[in-house]
Amino acid sequence: LDALAAHSSVQYELGDYGAALASAESLLDIRRRTPDTAPADLALAINNVGWLSFNLGEMERAETLHEEALRIRRKEFGDRSLPVAESLSNLGVVYAETARCAEAVNLHQDALKIREERLGHDHPKVAESLGNIAVALECDKQPDLALEYYLKSLEIERRLNVPELSSSLVNIGRLYARMQRFDEAEAHVNEALELDRAVRGEDHAYVAYDLRILAGILNSGGNVERAESCLRRALDIVERLDTASEYELGVVQADYARFLFRQKRFAEAEPLYRAALTAATNVYGIDHYRTARLRVGVIDCLYRQGKYEDVEPLLLEFYDWHCAHRDINDTDGRGLRKRLRSLYTRFDKPDLVAKYTLPGDIKPTDDNADPDPDTDGNGDGA
Repeated sequence: LDALAAHSSVQYELGDYGAALASAESLLDIRRRTPDTAPADLALAINNVGWLSFNLGEMERAETLHEEALRIRRKEFGDRSLPVAESLSNLGVVYAETARCAEAVNLHQDALKIREERLGHDHPKVAESLGNIAVALECDKQPDLALEYYLKSLEIERRLNVPELSSSLVNIGRLYARMQRFDEAEAHVNEALELDRAVRGEDHAYVAYDLRILAGILNSGGNVERAESCLRRALDIVERLDTASEYELGVVQADYARFLFRQKRFAEAEPLYRAALTAATNVYGIDHYRTARLRVGVIDCLYRQGKYEDVEPLLLEFYDWHCAHRDINDTDGRGLRKRLRSLYTRFDKPDLVAKYTLPGDIKPTDDNADPDPDTDGNGDGA
């Protein structure tokens, strides 16, 4: 059992969430089948599978498992215990990710109260709860209040000099950027970058992460050349790092691809999108929404380059996937059919135009002109 737990932990740190989940599920299965398993051990195993499911985008499963762990922990430890606070916190993270922001704030507030009661006000877990509340408030479109909580969390982490300090600085920087306060955003992320360089060395995945966040801030503030320099450096780090996971590499490739797409450098963006798509398929699986978004990025790069023959098989594959896993009449489904109609109008194939026209698809203003394949200029809607 210890070996399974250790293997799951190592694979998680390496970014191989699928392998980590498989080990965690094996451990949970053993815990469930063993009659004398301690409730605390069972709850921990459930919690770990829930957390890994969350990382793989399996939100419903994650929520169900965290609720089960919470019930066990309430019964075993009591309502005001630290294990209960952990489960409340994990549920809050799931709620925020699924846009139930006000409920997420309440869960994190409950976890904060327990942690303050048990640990005092100067503790990393208290800072964590404050940061989680900030994330949920951002989700709830309350940026000013979110900033207050982020700064409270940062104040504690500065006093304690905890490893999470750089992550908090980055989160604050990202929020400042969303608030169009680019100078403050850049200053906070630069501080995180220098801290991670000093603690972890120049060639580290955390440094690459800081660089790609800084690139986004610089790009939003109009400093395109510095933004690209940061992205190139981040990509160079993760490509050379033996310890970099496929997940980490794919994230940087996707960010750089989006940057190049915005600069209308479609031929350069295409191979990066393809590489990021391969990584996402391996990490999350073919049916994950992140994989789907990157598939759109490849399609849009091809479309913008006029490679229509190459677009067709990818677009058909994506539409078939969407029909199998999503509502064919949702916004994305209608958008994919519009792209197919545009493509087959270009190919002069009216029978296929008709095939991909469903009731309600055609509006009075829809004349089958080439749709802009990416309305927000990102290449994949991210």
